[in-house]
Amino acid sequence: ATKIQIKTLEIKITKDLELYLIVKDLNGENQMKKVNHSELKTELTEKLKISESKNVIISADKSVNYQSLMEVLDIAKEAGAGSLDLNTKNLD
Repeated sequence: ATKIQIKTLEIKITKDLELYLIVKDLNGENQMKKVNHSELKTELTEKLKISESKNVIISADKSVNYQSLMEVLDIAKEAGAGSLDLNTKNLD
């Protein structure tokens, strides 16, 4: 696999608790992929290995409960995330 220059890694949690992994590269290209919990861990681990930044952004709809949020935070940490930024807002 070619190493893509990853600028940001973002996990989006919708109000229906669907998970999306959004990979933004240095060219501004976005790849968005719907994942379940185990896929998220696998994908994120792989991406973090080839990413210069170990920062992961988690964007959650503000209706998402604490438990669901913690599960995703734990997955991100297990996958090797260095720092986590949390955004909670109304996501459409």
